[in-house]
Amino acid sequence: MKRFALILVPVFAVTFACLDGQAFGGIIVPADLIGYWPLNGDLTDAAPALQGLPGPGSDGAYTGSTIPGGFYVTKDARQAVDVRQATVGNNYVRTQTFLDDGPKTVVLWANSTHTAGAFWAGNQASTANRLYFGTSDSNLEPWIGGGNSSGYGTFAGTAPNDDQWHMYVLTDTGNGGTLTMYQDGNATPIATRSYTGSTASEGGTNPFAIGQAGGGGPRYARAYIDDVAVFNRMLTTDEMARIYSTGSVSAAMESYIPTMPKFSWLFDGNAKAQLGGIDGTLATATSGGPLPTFGNENPDPPHSYVGNQYLQLDSTRQYVDFGNDPALQITDAITVSFWMKTDVTPASGDTRFLVGKYGTSGGTGQRSWALGTYHTSGVLRLMLSEDGGWDDASKKDYRSTSSYSVTDDEWHHVAFTFADNDARLYLDGVELIVGSGLSKSVDGAIDELHNSTLNLNVGRRTDNIGHFEGLIDELAIWNSVLAPDEIQWLYRSSIYAIPEPSTFVMLLFAVAALAWPRRRGRVR
Repeated sequence: MKRFALILVPVFAVTFACLDGQAFGGIIVPADLIGYWPLNGDLTDAAPALQGLPGPGSDGAYTGSTIPGGFYVTKDARQAVDVRQATVGNNYVRTQTFLDDGPKTVVLWANSTHTAGAFWAGNQASTANRLYFGTSDSNLEPWIGGGNSSGYGTFAGTAPNDDQWHMYVLTDTGNGGTLTMYQDGNATPIATRSYTGSTASEGGTNPFAIGQAGGGGPRYARAYIDDVAVFNRMLTTDEMARIYSTGSVSAAMESYIPTMPKFSWLFDGNAKAQLGGIDGTLATATSGGPLPTFGNENPDPPHSYVGNQYLQLDSTRQYVDFGNDPALQITDAITVSFWMKTDVTPASGDTRFLVGKYGTSGGTGQRSWALGTYHTSGVLRLMLSEDGGWDDASKKDYRSTSSYSVTDDEWHHVAFTFADNDARLYLDGVELIVGSGLSKSVDGAIDELHNSTLNLNVGRRTDNIGHFEGLIDELAIWNSVLAPDEIQWLYRSSIYAIPEPSTFVMLLFAVAALAWPRRRGRVR
């Protein structure tokens, strides 16, 4: 069985693809990171490990004189680096994370008793544009640098010299725009600054530093510094609040990660199971016709991983049969997630079935659940039945509205959850609701799903009609209801990236995470 385990010491064994750099629904995923230094006993850049990239990454290098008491300390339950000096000194951590001219965010925690200039982190440029932030020379106003000149806004936060830990966030609109500073997860900025030009690093001469910033008379932190991260986009205030409430960037990211699926199939060249142990059988309903194939010629799902392949189903009525193992007979809490792509809109009155246990057998209704594309504008359709029939009182028939078509030849992430008469349909990470993307054609009361005798099929209705033409990838099934932010994470990432529980233990050592949230059964 192909493992989901991602070896984290020193790095993951699988690569994340880069994301599009846009904020989505307050979800932070590993590929958002340019660099991440938890500063828990070493200067390792954890971002490559989280993203699955090889090599040590932009590890820091300590510069400066010996600090009494040691470089790494535990201060008020936070392990951190100590770069305090009685006078302006030269202790800092220099990295090789070169910043581009696009949007970005810097996050760090600082604890200080110093009242004069203290620059916590930034570019080491002596001339031209630079990005840095800290406190000003003579008072406690936050200092935000951008361009050749420096400046600070009116201080609206808690004084940073109170010997308490504070989380500071600096967002940059990029390439001549606005720098905004936030404190302790609050949505109201404590300072803003406009600039022209770019805050991009200049080749190898302008790296990012922790505990020092600016040039031509650089300034130093004179503080404890912890959990420093640089993102390739502007974080939302909700994301900042989650980092503050969880205590670290790694803990905030892990709070979104779904639990392990009960079953999953990656379709990387075959229909074998990654989890659950139930392999699929490639089949066709056309006598002598070719079996389904696998490919990667078309663009993969936007947030997939290097080496990913997908299942190809064409007009020869191809499908995949997973049988009807007792473990697949889920009738209560369930979540189903996958990617799909098609340019085929079903004919009038038709539904093309993506995945489900659904149909009739010997004239008897054996409908349980199914997802498909529907003829009206090629919308998404969710069908659920409690008794196997199709009477309104015991079924649910939900459809996306015409503005949410899925037959546009683009990759779409599809998911649904069900438990205790509560069915929810998601498209591209967003829950479709009535008035905003969802039409409930029928909404009967269903306490549980019918225990169908039919097999689980991908690409057709199980009684051999409604064949789908297109691509399907990363199918996963949970015997629990995932929360909305977990489904958003699946849209922004990949089921391949969900660590196994044993791997998570290594993650705790690797990035000093806080807690692994578990959601089981019905969560709302």
